[in-house]
Amino acid sequence: MARALLLLTGGRGIPDMLVVKYLHPDFVYNITTKEGLPSAKNLQKVIRSEFGCEMEILETINPFNEEEIKGRCKEALQRHPDAEWIITINSAPKIVSIFACDLAREKNIPCWFLNTNDGEVISLSKDFPVDTEELFKATVDEYMKVYERDYEIPKSKDYRNLVQSEAYYNIARTLAHAPEATHFFIKALRQAQHGQARNNSISLTIGDPQVKSLVQSLAVMRALTIDDETSSGLQCTISNGDMREFLNGDWLEVYVWKEVNKADFAHDNQWGYKIRTGQAESELDVVLTSRGVLLIAECKTDEDPFTEKRKTYLDTLDSIASWLGRTYVSKFFITNHPNPDTVQSYKSFRQQATQKRIFVLNGKDLPDIGNTLKLEAKDPTFPRI
Repeated sequence: MARALLLLTGGRGIPDMLVVKYLHPDFVYNITTKEGLPSAKNLQKVIRSEFGCEMEILETINPFNEEEIKGRCKEALQRHPDAEWIITINSAPKIVSIFACDLAREKNIPCWFLNTNDGEVISLSKDFPVDTEELFKATVDEYMKVYERDYEIPKSKDYRNLVQSEAYYNIARTLAHAPEATHFFIKALRQAQHGQARNNSISLTIGDPQVKSLVQSLAVMRALTIDDETSSGLQCTISNGDMREFLNGDWLEVYVWKEVNKADFAHDNQWGYKIRTGQAESELDVVLTSRGVLLIAECKTDEDPFTEKRKTYLDTLDSIASWLGRTYVSKFFITNHPNPDTVQSYKSFRQQATQKRIFVLNGKDLPDIGNTLKLEAKDPTFPRI
């Protein structure tokens, strides 16, 4: 028996995309309002290119006219009277949903609403078996296409393959598990490389005993070489441009990305992912999907990421989320700073983050970051509404 899907839409397209991807129906019809028509046309394009499904958009409806709403639904159902029908009301205006649900009950047709917060399908009329684990799978690329965002991976494939290796992950893990030493090491690194070209070899001196232990571990892992030990400390060299770039900040993105993979809750997980909206572009340090929901993270290794100037980090993260689903997106600011409570500007930074519904994590949180994000994906501190 042929399967037919009737989507009543009005805005947020992710749940509707998930249903089409999961059911892969023979026929898809869309009923929407004039205001919802641009989103419906984009959804039409996405499901054609991604899943090979053709969706017909019927004449738009007045969202307050019961006769018109039910009439347009009946028009769609009459196209294939012998098909197995499913109706969804995921993004439809409330009154449209009520009238569509009434008709579904009258016709004994399943009527679905997807609760992406909890990964469940609510059937408001006839029951229909659903594999929710499979239904709520969405890739980051699919998510971006629904929101009409262009995207790219800006760093070279060779570099990405290199730093995603187990050897580089071990370096990142070592840095993440020694936040105080890492904080001072990165400060010394940035001072040494100031004004130096990317591929130039750089030398630095490490005198702090705690940092010396970290440097010795990094030397064992061939992240750098220790040339000499003098009264002023260890004389070190970093000769590899890729390693310099990694140690300068990419290590934190790669570490978080790897820990998310190990926590095994994300359907898709990317780092260093650039998106564009018109002329504006932004890089998402870590972006992942879990149960059809998007989580984005800004990862910073600044000496003091909480100053007034640095609060633009929060504005940028909040702005990006507004392009991708607003309050349906979970946002994280992740820093390796070991003791933020000792920084005068941190209290104000944290207050602003809370106002913007951004979860802040610091160096002490890094060892268990994967499980923390897993819990936030399932039960967010700032509810997605």
